[in-house]
Amino acid sequence: MASLSAVLRRANGQLARTSISSSSAWVAGSSVQRRSFRSNDLPTFKSLQDEFELEDIEEYAGDDATGLGHLILRQQREYLNLFRKIELEVPQLKAFRQPFVPPPSDKYLTQRQLWYGGEQHPAEKKAVIVVPVSKLPFAQPSAIHKFKLIAGTRWTRDCPKDAGFSSQELESLGEHGFVKISCEDMTEHGLNLKWCSDVLDRMVTESNDATDSFSDIPIDDRHIRSRDRKQRTGKLHARRAKRPTLGDFPKEWLPKESPSSVVA
Repeated sequence: MASLSAVLRRANGQLARTSISSSSAWVAGSSVQRRSFRSNDLPTFKSLQDEFELEDIEEYAGDDATGLGHLILRQQREYLNLFRKIELEVPQLKAFRQPFVPPPSDKYLTQRQLWYGGEQHPAEKKAVIVVPVSKLPFAQPSAIHKFKLIAGTRWTRDCPKDAGFSSQELESLGEHGFVKISCEDMTEHGLNLKWCSDVLDRMVTESNDATDSFSDIPIDDRHIRSRDRKQRTGKLHARRAKRPTLGDFPKEWLPKESPSSVVA
């Protein structure tokens, strides 16, 4: 009876001869046979689908960060990217420095633009200009009244909070109020700013026209009273805060004659 080692040696020799013959036959085969062999060797969609089955996924063993942990790592990577830009790119901006030149004392028109740190935002194209009425080039004092009528709701007695004027400047500029013009219809901020400037020029030109001064038409301030009512400010709201009493009756409405003479 042959020993176990001799049987294993004979089996290994047969397997080796079979593999050598099959490889030589594959090399000598046609290109069609080689292509078919390679195509059969590729994984199929079914095999890939079985590999990523949810039931076969291993249970979480605490060897990976949670979703919140990955968000924290992402935020730290963003911070690191910004710090690298500050260290490497910001020093290169020194070549573009320009000294600040304040505007002359006779120029009081301010323009405002929103900027979101390089991110795209629809409000970036909006342009807003604010100018005190007392500093506009009017030909005569009567043109100020006409300008307020033309401005309509763009004119206010108080300076807008985002105008950029200091409290010292407001003492000398707020005599006739302020006019605020804004536009965001164009695609670029420069175009919207040009439209606001052209509108202001046309308003001043029309106000200086002495054909009709419209001095008999009062100024409409309903938009100011409506704003005070919505913001709960102004004299109207202060009067509504308490119930009216006899002390609120206007004294100028009282009869000048004594009550006895009126009864007689």
